[in-house]
Amino acid sequence: MTVGKADKIFSRTTNIGLRDLVDSTRRALIPRQYNEIKPEYFIYAMALSKGEKEIGQRALDRFIKKFETHKSFKAQFKKEWKKFHKAFLLCVDFLSDEFGVSSYSLLPSDNIFTMLSFFFYLNNGNPSSAQKREIKKWFWHTALGERYSGGAFARNVAKDITFFEKLANKENGKYIVDEKINPNELLKKEYSKTNQSAVIGYYLFLRASRPKYLETGEPLILDNALALSNRKDKHHIFPRALLNRKKIKTKWNNSILNICFLAANENQAISDDKPSNYLGEYKRKRHFVTVMKSHLLPAGSDSGVWKDNLRHGFKLLLNQRAMRILNSLSKVTGVEKHKLLERFEEIKRV
Repeated sequence: MTVGKADKIFSRTTNIGLRDLVDSTRRALIPRQYNEIKPEYFIYAMALSKGEKEIGQRALDRFIKKFETHKSFKAQFKKEWKKFHKAFLLCVDFLSDEFGVSSYSLLPSDNIFTMLSFFFYLNNGNPSSAQKREIKKWFWHTALGERYSGGAFARNVAKDITFFEKLANKENGKYIVDEKINPNELLKKEYSKTNQSAVIGYYLFLRASRPKYLETGEPLILDNALALSNRKDKHHIFPRALLNRKKIKTKWNNSILNICFLAANENQAISDDKPSNYLGEYKRKRHFVTVMKSHLLPAGSDSGVWKDNLRHGFKLLLNQRAMRILNSLSKVTGVEKHKLLERFEEIKRV
């Protein structure tokens, strides 16, 4: 059995019962399905609140050393625990209510929880409308831009600590996008890689667009559907089997750009039919254009979904939908498109 980061800390803080305190908070998060967050991500937030400027083992070691060497630190921490507990609960409520992160499985990065909890601790309450606007920019840019992965992790954490400190202190806490997202790299990500921040972020973005049922035009049930037919499926707009059968084997087949949400029964009925056939059945419905818009799909006669030439239609649809997604991303994040994204390079070959 390996000893986790949090276990080492708990073993050194038995005199204040840190394990019990963290576990009590995790139990309180069960109704929001966030109780599976690893304990160390709670402790990282506590360490940041005590002046640490990084997330990682060194920060944990320094944080715990303060308990061992300063009696006043330990006494003060016990008094502050309720404030930490409140910050964690507020953070989870905010993630769920504002970004649709309705369970831990939809959280793009554990470090997003840590950093946002740090803000709620400093702010000691919910954000104002102005603070909320800046947090929205930070969240979407961090998730879709995968800022908490790779070599830039430590640098971005340090920047965000300063950002949240200023934001909580009502200083000039503006979130600045200092590294634009490459739209081609984002949109070609494989849809099944749900361990990647950008892929989870994309699905949260689709949820934020309020997708609708093809059959009824009503909003899709995105959480806790009881009927199997209502459960959402990740649907290939141009079915994968159809593309493979026509010898169109490309990285774009399984890209998130070719994915939208559909109800399970609608997705299964489509199988590997071409878009012009399965969408044609709904084309005469009054709500069709609205439904297509909710999935960020073009519905007009020039849309790639109606083209007889499959290769041409697929390539056309990818480019058309890419522009819709990128324009919508700018609106959702509240950041101007040219400040958020690098230039999109047209997809020329599939």
